Amino acid sequence: MRVGIEGLQSMDETTAHNAVLVMLDTALGERSAALDIQHTEVSDLPPDPKSQGYIELPELPDYIAWRKKTQSQPPVERAGFSATED
Repeated sequence: MRVGIEGLQSMDETTAHNAVLVMLDTALGERSAALDIQHTEVSDLPPDPKSQGYIELPELPDYIAWRKKTQSQPPVERAGFSATED
C-alpha cells in the first residue's frame, strides 16, 4: 500500500513511515493491519490524489472489506491521505 503524505520531502521518511504504521494499527486494528496489508510505503501526495486512485484514510476499512469480498489478490494497493487532514 502506498500512502501519500503532503510535504513528505520536508520530513524524515523513516519517521513518517513509522507514523503511518501506527496510524494503520489504530485505524484498522493491529490484526487487520498485519493480515490485510502486506506492504507499505510512503510517497509525496500527488497534486490530484483521487485521479491517481488514492483514497482517504477513513475509507480504508470499507475498501479492505470490499476488496476481501471481491478479489483474491492482496487487499490493498494504494491509499493516500494528507498529513494535514483532520
